[in-house]
Amino acid sequence: MMEAFRFIHTSQLRLDQQLSGLRRWDGLDRRSLRDCTLTAFSRVVDACITHTVDLLLITVDCWPEDGRSVRGAYAFQQACQRLLTAGIPVCVVVNDLGDFEEGLCGLKLPRGVSVLSCGRPQEVVVSGPHGRRARLRTVVDSMETSEADPIRPVPESSVEPFRGMGIGISCAVDRLLVSDTPFSVVGGAPFDPHLDYIAPVHPGPQRTLMLGNNTVHSPGPAQGLSPKESGSCGCTLVEWNAGDEPVLTHLPVAPFCWEQWAVELNAQSTPESLQREMLGVVRKHIAEFGDATCLVRWNLIATGWSDRVEMTSAAINRLMDGVDTAARREGIHLVTQSVLSLPAADDEASSDDSLWNEFEKSLSSRFSSSRDGVSSLASPVASRLELDRVDFEHAVALLSPVRVANEALAAGQKWLVRTEAIDA
Repeated sequence: MMEAFRFIHTSQLRLDQQLSGLRRWDGLDRRSLRDCTLTAFSRVVDACITHTVDLLLITVDCWPEDGRSVRGAYAFQQACQRLLTAGIPVCVVVNDLGDFEEGLCGLKLPRGVSVLSCGRPQEVVVSGPHGRRARLRTVVDSMETSEADPIRPVPESSVEPFRGMGIGISCAVDRLLVSDTPFSVVGGAPFDPHLDYIAPVHPGPQRTLMLGNNTVHSPGPAQGLSPKESGSCGCTLVEWNAGDEPVLTHLPVAPFCWEQWAVELNAQSTPESLQREMLGVVRKHIAEFGDATCLVRWNLIATGWSDRVEMTSAAINRLMDGVDTAARREGIHLVTQSVLSLPAADDEASSDDSLWNEFEKSLSSRFSSSRDGVSSLASPVASRLELDRVDFEHAVALLSPVRVANEALAAGQKWLVRTEAIDA
């Protein structure tokens, strides 16, 4: 009988990189901001010990994007030592071994840390503190899917059947997985029947894809570093029993979470009622983030204007201060970063938008079935977005549906009210 296996998968640590995009600092501790990625990783290590896992799997960007950091390298070294002392093995997957070693700043990793490099076949067997085992193997033969050219399964391993969990590491799982769309899709051919879980080595938000018996999962960044990385960040606890699909549990470890929330303005709105509505939205979502501090951008969607709602800079500052203060009285960690007032979209005009219709048709021709999920990111907003043909081709070819929706949202166009994903 094959054994159960439990591990934590974390990604995009970017140790000692600073937050960007902050507009307001009131209520934020500067030291906490500076140490946010180190704190998130420390919480990942705590979670490994608390859940008595058999492995910590680290993928994508251990080091900051803006240069090497001795503090980050030291924190990484000490975390690995702490886990190995507890009997928990560590496996790190890197895109470039030379860059990873350079990022260590001359420090040596403890013996027992496995480092796998993408782009060449590698395999390592790990054994946790309770003797449960897993085999990690880089998957280098995966390819992008299309209707005419589906995923090709990786050739079966020539070794004897392995009594334990099979974990694959892939640099090119599927073109949908490298988009910015958080979704789950069921169906498709597996990569390898001997693999139970596949970790894609691509930066991006949390997302899951089911391909045959393969669960393909990215945990997203441990700590979001800019407003573009909104939502609850953290790591994923993966629990596997032979014959069953892995059970994935999100563990929020980020001390700061970026959010973008919307509230409607109407003819009866007043500054007081608007503040109450904003607090209602905060209460609705705050349970998702634990004790993290939320850094929020508010979109005020106007379905009707009222002279009692002043949208001057001074009024917006008073509104932000009022919401933050009221939230803190309730023990909610909230720092409003900005408030954007937007008139409502003209739905009739949008329905006659030939460019939008062509974009929608293009999505449908590329992906076979639609999934709900991003309507909150595509709230109705104002004015038509003018794009020339080159811009349109660029958007369709290079940007994911949610990225297009975000770009359109910022420009003031109701674009995407659903996401579409492959079910091949």
